[in-house]
Amino acid sequence: MSSDKPPSLAELRARAQRTGERLLELALTLNPAQRAHWKEQDEDVSVSGGQLLTQAIYHATEHRTHVKTILSQNGTEHMHLSEWAHLIDEAVSATPRAFQLYAD
Repeated sequence: MSSDKPPSLAELRARAQRTGERLLELALTLNPAQRAHWKEQDEDVSVSGGQLLTQAIYHATEHRTHVKTILSQNGTEHMHLSEWAHLIDEAVSATPRAFQLYAD
């Protein structure tokens, strides 16, 4: 990202897709006690896998809050951005199909 030009929405969407896929992969394979190590501002940092994933989720929540705030301040009515509600909606809409898959 050396360009002064901001990324397009398509590029942001692609980045979000890649990040989401990688986080899902980590969530499915990472041992919560396993540690990640890196340097930040010349200091060694070490966090557990659980802490790393927790921070990623918290960070995503911050972004949703920022988006809702910006939309509200500009007078735009925004959609409900609750991940919990989204998961429930997905589960409810998938129930009949899931039931049929397991009913056989």
